[in-house]
Amino acid sequence: MSCPLCNSSQSCLSWMGATIYDGTRYEYQQCGTCGSMFVSPMPTEETLGRMYGEDYAQFISAEEAHSGDEGTSR
Repeated sequence: MSCPLCNSSQSCLSWMGATIYDGTRYEYQQCGTCGSMFVSPMPTEETLGRMYGEDYAQFISAEEAHSGDEGTSR
């Protein structure tokens, strides 16, 4: 898979390794050209909707409350 930011085909497995969601393994890649990180394969729009649905927003709010940060302005 090419880097979604710079389109380079030079990437390798990142220090983050991989995660499995809904039976699919997503490997965290790091671009050798620009250094950005992305997952391969890229989740579909439907899968992203399930990953980052309404429940995810509640998780972020709890995470911000315990992080010591004031969060981001919205």
